[in-house]
Amino acid sequence: MSRHWKTGLAVGVVMIAAAATSVAMRTRQAIVTTFEARRGVFEVALKTEGELQAAAKHSVISPFSGELLRIHHAGEHVEAGTIIVEMNTDTINDAIEAGESELRELEANRIKVEESVAQRINSAKLAIKGAGVELRLATLRRDEVEAGPSAEETLDSERNLSSAEIIVKNRTEELGILEILARKGLVSAQEVEKKRLELVQSTSSLEKAKARFATVSAGSTESRREDAALKVRIADIELERARKHLDSLGELTKSQVEKARLAEERKRRDVDEERGNIKKSAVAAPVSGIVQVGQRGRWHRRKWRQGDWAWEYARLITIPTIRKMNLTGKVAEDDVPLVKEGQEVRARLPYLPGRVLKGTVTRTAPLGKDAHADFGERTRDKIGEAERQVFDVDMALEEVDINLMPGLRANAEIVIYRNESALYVPTSAIKRSDGTDTVEVLLNGAIAERKVTVGRRGEVYVEVTSGLDEADLVILQEE
Repeated sequence: MSRHWKTGLAVGVVMIAAAATSVAMRTRQAIVTTFEARRGVFEVALKTEGELQAAAKHSVISPFSGELLRIHHAGEHVEAGTIIVEMNTDTINDAIEAGESELRELEANRIKVEESVAQRINSAKLAIKGAGVELRLATLRRDEVEAGPSAEETLDSERNLSSAEIIVKNRTEELGILEILARKGLVSAQEVEKKRLELVQSTSSLEKAKARFATVSAGSTESRREDAALKVRIADIELERARKHLDSLGELTKSQVEKARLAEERKRRDVDEERGNIKKSAVAAPVSGIVQVGQRGRWHRRKWRQGDWAWEYARLITIPTIRKMNLTGKVAEDDVPLVKEGQEVRARLPYLPGRVLKGTVTRTAPLGKDAHADFGERTRDKIGEAERQVFDVDMALEEVDINLMPGLRANAEIVIYRNESALYVPTSAIKRSDGTDTVEVLLNGAIAERKVTVGRRGEVYVEVTSGLDEADLVILQEE
């Protein structure tokens, strides 16, 4: 294991009770240091360090595009519900006023379109009714022609003809008499002219009566039947055309009305959205925490401040959840296989001397990176690459402490091995020669060498699995 990241330690009551003993050895004529082998908790841990990070972050984003009227300063502690961002609403108020004016125009236009459509549809319906009446009349005339004149019609036409002939004869005689009287000066020329006009009218009525009598007498001819049938077909076509016109008019007018309504609804939604923006112009802190003001952009590292123009959805402020903190450290590539999810973590902060914060390993990065990768660009240019890989290890701290803040440096130990009842001795007690581990044991004033089997090793202590008994005094080798 890398000597840069690991350490071994034994903790517990047995460690506190264990003490080194100095014994004057007559055989060596020197002072040696011994350690009483005891059982207790033995651990091996990897050391790492990193910065505290909030387990969760809540972002405050710009509710719409506009000028920042007020924004909280970085580093301030705020309570949930505190107003931390206010947007300038002058532009929104102008947009609402203009939108309401346009909305009134669109509403008036929609009403006008609906009235025009209603009139056109009513006219089309009246046309259908008129075409239906014409069809019924044409059908009746056709039926009359096909049925031929009745006896009553024949008699009526004869009477009309006879009456018309009598009237013409009488008015002809009357006109002759008036002309004689006029030559004698007994009647005026106007009376004669009046009678002549009446004769012309009577003659015209006679001609009509003769034509009517001839028609009735002739009965239903093929030509008349064809003509009557043609008029029925024409009336039927006109009715069908009027119906199709109504159908097509319905689709067209429906589209026109729908278009006007959609335009009005879109504008109404726009106005409502702007009104909603007025309500959203003051943004409250979603949680309690420390304000972190965001940067204006990836290439613009200046942080947001009053008077800036923020675009919609811009991340203005981040508030970490300080009650739950995480820590990300680094371990050497040789030690990565030893780190497992769920292993115990103990963290210490220079900011809080004497406190030990417990936690667990939550994740090990699947890919490593150069040990100098997190250094600044100028520093990397000077020192170059480390040419050794390290892996990020995420650790979750279990303890809740309001004094924990993001960015604080912390040292951590990841416990990769733990034995609750291990027999251990200092590493300086072990002598290794030709692949064999031995210790010197002080027994009854004499020194005896014993072959031992060791387990896990640490910087201070080593686990002994066989060859020693509890309470044996082992001699520590001089370094």
